[in-house]
Amino acid sequence: DGKYAQIYEVFGDKNPALIGTFETNSKIMALYEDSVFQSKENKIEVLNYQGEVKQIIPLTEQDGEIIIIEIINKHMTVVTANNMIRIFDISRRNVKQLGMTRKFGEKNQVEIKSVSLNSDGKKLAILTDQLLMPSVKIPDVKFYIYDVEMDTFMNTEVDTDRVPLEVFWDQQDSRLLCVETEYMKMSEETPEAEDEGDDETDFKKKNEPFTGKTIEKYFITGDYGIKKQDSINFEEGEETLLGSNVPYLFFLGHKKKKEDEDDIIEEEKKSGSFVILRKTMKDFASLENVDEDTKKAILNFSFFLTCGNLDDAYNSVRTIQNISVWQVIAQMCIK
Repeated sequence: DGKYAQIYEVFGDKNPALIGTFETNSKIMALYEDSVFQSKENKIEVLNYQGEVKQIIPLTEQDGEIIIIEIINKHMTVVTANNMIRIFDISRRNVKQLGMTRKFGEKNQVEIKSVSLNSDGKKLAILTDQLLMPSVKIPDVKFYIYDVEMDTFMNTEVDTDRVPLEVFWDQQDSRLLCVETEYMKMSEETPEAEDEGDDETDFKKKNEPFTGKTIEKYFITGDYGIKKQDSINFEEGEETLLGSNVPYLFFLGHKKKKEDEDDIIEEEKKSGSFVILRKTMKDFASLENVDEDTKKAILNFSFFLTCGNLDDAYNSVRTIQNISVWQVIAQMCIK
């Protein structure tokens, strides 16, 4: 609330236990092991759970106000109001910046609204708003990838009439990125005919765009760039994506209603009661329990197939003897 910070430890279904509290006016914070990282003016303070300063990471006045601190594994991403990006290795006793400070776009033209670093700390996904005027902004239809090692940017647009809402890297495969999108009509309308027959009307209905949320899955590497692998429509009960961990996608939402559960589900929605939903990725349908080597082989097959490298795709799975795996691979090829 800009006055106090409270740190809780969560034990499954048990009530969270308060393990630390201290006064602070910072609203930009992140946790890593036994440390709290918080913004303060043009620097980051590393604190213990009692609020005692262990280390100070200075930034410059040119960086501007800190607006994002995000931690994934042993890496921390810091974004400022002037669109300056810094990435740190926080696994050491003294925090160390990786690479150089990178400026993204012009402050009066674009605004970074969220970032996500992949599991090995080498690719940063960025979502932005385009600034038409200081007080008027529209969501960008592109997402951007910063290659930390190569110090270069890549970008691509999501599907037509869609805007990206959030980005999630897979927790295991550092190449796999999921982008949650929502429908926003931007293309020109096609004039409607005055008299349409039943067949033409039915055809039009079948070709109407899906207006719910979707997940667009991409493989991203330095060699092949950004390659779209799949697009998945949200199903009933799924509200928002929480994350990706091969072979599953995780959603926050409501249970799918059965015929005799309509009233119960509606009551849950009104009360704000949510559950975590787990969905198997298409590439792993009926293969959720395969061993790690087979899982890696399927991922590599999907990656090379998406990139159009059929030789390496076949070489990724040619030693697999499991018939069920080959049935799924055949379906992927037909798709």
